[in-house]
Amino acid sequence: MTQTDDFYTREFFSGKLSISRGELESLPCPFCTDKVTDEEMQAIIDLTCHQTKMRLGLNEEDEIDLSDDTSWIWWEELEETVVAFDIPYYEDIDE
Repeated sequence: MTQTDDFYTREFFSGKLSISRGELESLPCPFCTDKVTDEEMQAIIDLTCHQTKMRLGLNEEDEIDLSDDTSWIWWEELEETVVAFDIPYYEDIDE
């Protein structure tokens, strides 16, 4: 595995949930994560989980279940959080 592979495959966790740069880059509308730091990635997953728990009325110690009908909330919060961190969609990058 090269250093670049590790950069895109490293998982950042909050509870049992995780996200990697590669996953953000493989969404239907992908984000460009080449300049996103490890600290930013960790903050993104932490904030996404926090906001999701707030919307679902869960306590901080509760786990989010992505297998139920409310999983779309987590994905919506993830996208909003990534956008709030000023991480661009590939389609918005000027060539």
